[in-house]
Amino acid sequence: MTRLLMKASLLSLNELEIKVLYYAYIRNGGNFGMDDSKVKQKEEFNKKLLDKEDVEQLIKDAVNTALEENFSMYFAKAAKLSLAEDLLYLRNAVDQLVAPLKTNVDDLKKTLEENHLRDVNELRIKQKQLDDKEAELYIAKEEATNLQNQLAMQETEMGRKKEKIKNLELQVDELKQKLADKKAEAEKLSAQLSTSEEKAEGLEKKLSDSEEKAEKLSTDLSASEEKAEGLEQELSDSKAEAEKLSNELSISEEKAQVLEQELAKVDALLQPYHEIYKAFVACPVFKNLLSQRGINDEEKSSMLKLAEVLGESYTIAGDMYEQIKSAKKENKEPLTHEEGIVYSLLNKYYREHNNIEVDIFTLPGEQNFEQDFVKTDFNKNEQEDLTDPSGAKNRKFAAKVYVPRFNRDNGNMMKKAIVEASNI
Repeated sequence: MTRLLMKASLLSLNELEIKVLYYAYIRNGGNFGMDDSKVKQKEEFNKKLLDKEDVEQLIKDAVNTALEENFSMYFAKAAKLSLAEDLLYLRNAVDQLVAPLKTNVDDLKKTLEENHLRDVNELRIKQKQLDDKEAELYIAKEEATNLQNQLAMQETEMGRKKEKIKNLELQVDELKQKLADKKAEAEKLSAQLSTSEEKAEGLEKKLSDSEEKAEKLSTDLSASEEKAEGLEQELSDSKAEAEKLSNELSISEEKAQVLEQELAKVDALLQPYHEIYKAFVACPVFKNLLSQRGINDEEKSSMLKLAEVLGESYTIAGDMYEQIKSAKKENKEPLTHEEGIVYSLLNKYYREHNNIEVDIFTLPGEQNFEQDFVKTDFNKNEQEDLTDPSGAKNRKFAAKVYVPRFNRDNGNMMKKAIVEASNI
C-alpha cells in the first residue's frame, strides 16, 4: 500500500514537473539526494533513454525505479509503525523529495524564457543586419549601373570630340596650304606687274624716240606716224595688261585677308586653351601634368593636344586631385590664388564643352575659387582633415582648404575636399 501511494504521488505531477524531475535526476548523477540510495550509473541511464521513443514513459519508469530503490529504508521503518504513522511518515518523505524539485520548475521556466527572449533578440539583430546588407548590395548595384552608363556616354562624347579635333586639324592644314598658294600667286602677279611696268616704260621711251625722229625726218613722217600709232597701241595694250594684273593682285590680297580672318577664328577657338595653359604653367604643382603629356608651349599643335587631353573624360582632373593632395601633405600650404584660377578655368571649360550645369571642383560652403577662403562649417561626409583624417570627424569648422572637392558631372561627390578642421 505504501508503494501504491508513492506511485500515486508521482502520477499527480504534470508534464513539465516530470521533465524537471528527469533533469534533476540526470544532473545529480542518477541520485535524488538520498545518501544511502542505490542508483544506476548516469551513462547507462542516458543510453537507455536514447534507445526509447516515449520519453515521458522513460522518465516515469526511471523515477519509479529511483523511488523504489531510494525509499527502501523507509519501507523498513514503516513496518514498525502504525498505518496512520506510516502514511504521515511517507507523506512527509514525499513532500521533502518533491518540494525542491517544484522549486526547480520555476527556475527552469525562468531560464527557458530568458533563453527564448535572448534567442529572439539575436534573431532580430541578425535579420536587421541582413536587411542592411541587402540594402547596401542594392545601392552598390545601382551605383555600378550608373557608372557603366556614364562610362558609355563619356566614351561616345570622347569619340565625337576626337573627330571634331581631327577635322579642325585638317581645316587648319588646308587653310595654311591655301594661304601659301595665294601668297605665291600674289608674288607671281607682282613680278608680272613689275615686268609690265618696265615694258611700258620702254615702250614710252621708244615712242619718244619715234616722235623725235618724226620731227627730224619729215620725209619719213608717214612711216614714223604709222610706227608711232603701232607703238601707241602696244603701249595701250601693255597698260591694259598692267591694269589686269593690278586687279588680280587686289583680288589675291582680298583672299589672303579672308584666310587671315579664318585663321583668326581658329585662334579664337584656341584662346581658352591658351588661358588654361598659362594658368597651369603658373602653378609649379600642376606644370608637370602638361609636360608629361607633351604640352610644352603655346603653339597651335600644343593647344590642339591640350584640347584632346581635356576631352578625355576627366582623367586629368583626377590626376590633379592626387598630385595636389600629395604636395599639400608635404608643404601644408593652403590653396593658393594661382591654383584657384586653374580650378575656376577648368570648371568654366567643362560647363561649356561638356554641357553640364555643375562644377567639377567645389570649395566647402560653395565659395568662389578666385576669392580668399573664409572659415565655414566642417562636414565629415564631404571633407577630411589633412593631418588627422579619422580623428577630426567631430570638429566644428573648416578653417583652411588645401584641396577642393572632386565631383562627377552629375554633381555627386567623387572625392572629399581636404581641409584643416578645428573647433575655433
